[in-house]
Amino acid sequence: METKNRVSIFWPLMLIIVGVILILVNTGVLEGDSLSVLIRLWPLLFVIGGLDAIFRGDGIGGAIILMTLGVVLLLGNFGYLGAGMGAFALLLRLWPVFLVAIGVDLIFRGSPGWVAFLGGLLAVALVAGVFFLASSGMIARPGEVVTINQPLAEAQEAEVIIDAPVADLWISTGEDADLLAEGTITLHRGQTFVDNFAAGADTVRYTVSSEGDVFFPVAISGEAYSWELRLNGEAVRSLDTSMGVGRQVIDLTGMQVEDFTTDLGVGQLILTLPDTGSFTGRIHNGIGATTIQVPRDASVEIRVDTGITGVSLPDGYVRDDDLITSPGTEPGQADILLVVDSGIGAVAVEYLP
Repeated sequence: METKNRVSIFWPLMLIIVGVILILVNTGVLEGDSLSVLIRLWPLLFVIGGLDAIFRGDGIGGAIILMTLGVVLLLGNFGYLGAGMGAFALLLRLWPVFLVAIGVDLIFRGSPGWVAFLGGLLAVALVAGVFFLASSGMIARPGEVVTINQPLAEAQEAEVIIDAPVADLWISTGEDADLLAEGTITLHRGQTFVDNFAAGADTVRYTVSSEGDVFFPVAISGEAYSWELRLNGEAVRSLDTSMGVGRQVIDLTGMQVEDFTTDLGVGQLILTLPDTGSFTGRIHNGIGATTIQVPRDASVEIRVDTGITGVSLPDGYVRDDDLITSPGTEPGQADILLVVDSGIGAVAVEYLP
């Protein structure tokens, strides 16, 4: 049967699925309020797009890519990937599926319906096989493991810059007052570790990065390619992180960081703000989820620049266009100032437990 030039069913499917979700929320089948559930379900956009492509006869390959992307992101949003595996990390394991999908599409494009159906079944079987290998960790191949023990020297304040191309980055407060940074970094095969400690009179700049190309690793998990760093909470005043693809879990509790900047291409950011002092932060997340954990009594002002992004706020927070303020905070009077730029994904502000 000819399927070309069929009318798109994207919006009808969207209305149906949103309606079903709201019914499940209202009847208590899904926990949480309607907005928070819908924000977690934003990857359904990719699934609906894939179904729409199949209905319109636009080929198998693109539909498989979209639906695989959507399903993996949904699993990550609802916590089904476990603590050691993020959704974007798993997608890096599954990148060869995209090549398979394109190849199958080229082979079966224009074939009779039953032949195309068999091609779709073959592609699904290959997706399932690669998904199993990736999730089981059977094909993870990390490279060099570097141990960091960087002394603080005589400096009173420090600026730390971290550039991790593809990884899981974990930052927390260290316990050794004589060390500026300590921890371990697991590199990709073929990469080398690069750091630079530049001391000034009272301030030092410490840069941590890696060199070498990362050609979409076949396998990656939170354990396989993790950068785990503990920083001197008394000394670090400025923290700058950048990452192409991956996850950043940055806990600034107990630190005196006053200035924070992060640039994340695709991935997840979980940022816990310091509980004392003034703070300025700039966050860019091209595609992915951003979670900002704030102290309950903190005075916070957030300016958001969002594309296709859902924003959820805790009780008492007020949003006026692109400006978000905490309870009782007047614009321009907050101790914590944040600028959040998110292209596609979700931004959530939460109170600290």
